[in-house]
Amino acid sequence: MNPFKDRNTDSAWQRRDELRRLRRLHDYYKPDDFLKYTSAILLDRSEKGNELYMVELKITDHYDSKLYFLRYQCPSTDKVYLKGIKPEIGLLRNANLAQAWSFGLTLEEYRGLEAES
Repeated sequence: MNPFKDRNTDSAWQRRDELRRLRRLHDYYKPDDFLKYTSAILLDRSEKGNELYMVELKITDHYDSKLYFLRYQCPSTDKVYLKGIKPEIGLLRNANLAQAWSFGLTLEEYRGLEAES
């Protein structure tokens, strides 16, 4: 069950509070628990192990929001992380592109990396 899909908030401050609530959940939960709790939808999984997810928020009958998150694993520590991705990048549904964007690289530059850390 996604706790955000059926919320019906009508004002800007209520929408802001809902987004703040989601941010607190992101900070509190481990990445995989957060993705499960929010019913995140897997959009892309790359050969480098990057995974791009989308979380749909139905804030009012007339206002929906889609948030994008990249799940990745640090190659040096094996720790799993989750970071927010700009909607313009998330809409392209490419996990490696999202990771490249987060590093300030082009997709071609990112693909050329031999190691990350």
